[in-house]
Amino acid sequence: MVRLTTLSIRSLLMLITFMVALSAAGIILYSGIQFRNHSLKDASLQTLKLVDRISSEQQNLVAGATQLMTTLSQLPEVTTRDKAKVEPILRELCKLNPMYSNIFIADPKGAVWATAIPVTPRTGVADRRYFQNAMTTGQLSSGEYIVARSTIQPAINLAYPFKNGRGEIIGVISVSFGLHRYGQILKHMHLPERSNILLIDHRGIILYRAINPEQFIGKPYMAEPFRKISAGPETGTDIRLGMDGRERIISYRKLQLEGEQTPYMYVMVGTPLDAVTREANRFLTNTIVLFMSSLLLACVSALLIGKYAIVNRLRILETASQRLAGGDLDVRVSDLVVGGELGRLGERFDVMAAELARRESERDQLISMLASANQDLEAFNYTVAHDLRQPLNMLSSYCQVITNLFGDQLPAECKEYVEQAYEKTFQMHRLIEALLNFSRMGKAEPHREMLNISMLAREVSLSLNAAEPERRVEFRIDDGIMANGDPSLLRAVLANILGNAWKYTRTCEKAVIEFGARSIDGELEYFVKDNGVGFDMAHAGKIFTPFQRLPGAEEFKGYGIGLATVERIIRRHGGRIWAEGEKGKGATFFFTLPHQSPD
Repeated sequence: MVRLTTLSIRSLLMLITFMVALSAAGIILYSGIQFRNHSLKDASLQTLKLVDRISSEQQNLVAGATQLMTTLSQLPEVTTRDKAKVEPILRELCKLNPMYSNIFIADPKGAVWATAIPVTPRTGVADRRYFQNAMTTGQLSSGEYIVARSTIQPAINLAYPFKNGRGEIIGVISVSFGLHRYGQILKHMHLPERSNILLIDHRGIILYRAINPEQFIGKPYMAEPFRKISAGPETGTDIRLGMDGRERIISYRKLQLEGEQTPYMYVMVGTPLDAVTREANRFLTNTIVLFMSSLLLACVSALLIGKYAIVNRLRILETASQRLAGGDLDVRVSDLVVGGELGRLGERFDVMAAELARRESERDQLISMLASANQDLEAFNYTVAHDLRQPLNMLSSYCQVITNLFGDQLPAECKEYVEQAYEKTFQMHRLIEALLNFSRMGKAEPHREMLNISMLAREVSLSLNAAEPERRVEFRIDDGIMANGDPSLLRAVLANILGNAWKYTRTCEKAVIEFGARSIDGELEYFVKDNGVGFDMAHAGKIFTPFQRLPGAEEFKGYGIGLATVERIIRRHGGRIWAEGEKGKGATFFFTLPHQSPD
């Protein structure tokens, strides 16, 4: 196995780039697969939902028709075969119930003696399945696909036998249903284009098809799929080829009358598989293209950075060190290697060369080095901050893009990784800002102006809420609090103090953070108060010491530099800061600032 310490800088940069890319690729692939699976599941639920709706309407229609036929069978005009009175009733019933294509009554031999829609010449129904079953079983019976003789349209019938006082069947009442209305239901459902409805009778003959009905109604459905559905459970969903040869998600339900051995109708809804997965596939393709473009750009950038920012500068330092070893004490590299850690190394190289050449001025040189050290630190911090912020901003953006795209669809384990990544970038941003603030605290008087620090506090609170929208923290910020000072530095003060309060109230059931001011002996004191974990006053002296962590606060992540920065800013403004607290009952930070503009 190759040791990492033996690899070149370019190889290390490429390795780091690919390691970061591998994690991103895994998240992208997993998210794309989950998106596709969710689309398939949602489409299956939608097709089954439409099947249930059509089935429910058909069952209600059957129930209504059964009640209608039962009522008709009890009319004296029906039992006495009073055609002149019965037919107007049947016509009015058809008019009031447009879902019925016809209502008619036949005698025990199948001769139709009353009908809502006249048929010329009048024919019998003795050859119809619904009539034969009604006469045989003496109960409500279903039919099969027919072309109605009255309407010359495809239909399916229900038949109800009625009897005389001796229990003899004296006739059959039949209701004929038109099925085209179910196509209107499909139009109101949010299913992909080319989704379809199929209604099939007990023999597998197509009763109705929403798309191109004239080409398929009256023809048999595919034999093998129909056999599987007939032998299968009452309802189900499957992915298979449809009648158009395209893969479809198909859901079905069997409808059966009480007392009959076989379903009289199969309700089927299908939606094209490619239409369901199109959006997921497009998303995955676009994301992969974007990822590969970003990866290519990252690799090229890594190579260029490695060449121009590291390798070439190291070669300059190497050549200079060889000249220095050869006795050339006048060699200098700081003008050739500028910025960053290598720039500082070049400066130290020059310092070392100068010290070797001028031993007699060691004390003056040391003073000069110390004087420039603070400037070097600030330059270093700014350079590192700039170099770090770019990948941090990219990582934050990727996290936000994934969250916005998927929302609640993002799996819990994936969502946790994204949230942790976003939290770490937020922490790094705060650390970088703290380091910059800490490094630029000099002796120079800051530019001051009269500020509304209530507005600054409110802006900080909004940014905290935006960083963790799932938290519910109540901010109570007094209005109109003014102070004299540098806007960016005072913003840093409030960001650190309010950020600490935000962090240390994380375990509170109802977190409350207050910002206000009070006048004590003529001096205006500002305060930030929270109801968080608090602290033991015995350790109050360590609060503003850099890189210190109070006992009991180890579970709350931080770097121990924020409050040290705050203390330096307040002192630079001519104010003072202190804290009071009680363990388990929260903490209050007090500070003073000039209220009047300087003369």
